[in-house]
Amino acid sequence: MARIDHLRAAAPGFRTREIVLATTLLDTTKYPDEALVALYRRRWAVELCFRDIKTTLGLDVLRCQSPDLIEKEIMLFCA
Repeated sequence: MARIDHLRAAAPGFRTREIVLATTLLDTTKYPDEALVALYRRRWAVELCFRDIKTTLGLDVLRCQSPDLIEKEIMLFCA
């Protein structure tokens, strides 16, 4: 089961964007729309960091799955 929300994401200095968010966080009391927007914004920042690291190091794909192994894979490319 999934919850699909049409949300407006606003950030100071940026245009307000409408996003469609699908999530398995079904409890609207525990996870109101504002909380989902905040989680989305934090996750997007992490994805941008991964993109920057991969571009800088020339990595097309990070092959490892666990956080520990991803860290080791990145360190190998930095050496």
